[in-house]
Amino acid sequence: MQFRQLALLPLLALCTLCVYAAPVPRSAAVEIKRDGLIQGVASWFEVGLGACGGTNTGSDFIVALPTDQYQSGAHCGKSITIINPANGNKQTAWVGDECPSCQYGHLDMSKGLFSALASGGLDQGMINDLQWWFDGN
Repeated sequence: MQFRQLALLPLLALCTLCVYAAPVPRSAAVEIKRDGLIQGVASWFEVGLGACGGTNTGSDFIVALPTDQYQSGAHCGKSITIINPANGNKQTAWVGDECPSCQYGHLDMSKGLFSALASGGLDQGMINDLQWWFDGN
């Protein structure tokens, strides 16, 4: 019996080393950002009654997703994080509408959200380099 216990000691030492050498797990938010990062562009539109069923105003931070990402409303009410790398502006918005004319990655934004992200305000018209991801909700 004592021999069995002694034989297990090297195995126990090896397992201990494996645990200490294991990488530190990243937080869920970092994983979502890294794995779900979407490159795209942004435009703005006059909000109102959205495809998700809510009525919004221009000051609400709302986005309309392209039809293929809208997925028949599967993302309605979900929050997304958006970064404009050109100026470092970062905002959180809610999915409230669908944009049938938008291509994958293109966000159509409320005036308030677009103004908060764009360097040139609404007159800029488009933000050509944008990064965004769905938050973990």
